[in-house]
Amino acid sequence: MPKESRIKELIRQVEQGNILAAIEQFYAPEVVMQENRKAPTIGIAANIEREKEFLGIFYSCTKAAR
Repeated sequence: MPKESRIKELIRQVEQGNILAAIEQFYAPEVVMQENRKAPTIGIAANIEREKEFLGIFYSCTKAAR
């Protein structure tokens, strides 16, 4: 089980918007993540790319809403 300080650091990075850095620092190279009923994304590099795509969509939507 991770130490409380590591968990707090992960949360801090995400709250500050450093999501990609947090993934690189805290996730295992063989990480598997899955969104709802979509196929799993396997490996840290693939998950970082997936997150970049999501963030691009998210930021473009938030800019358009302003």
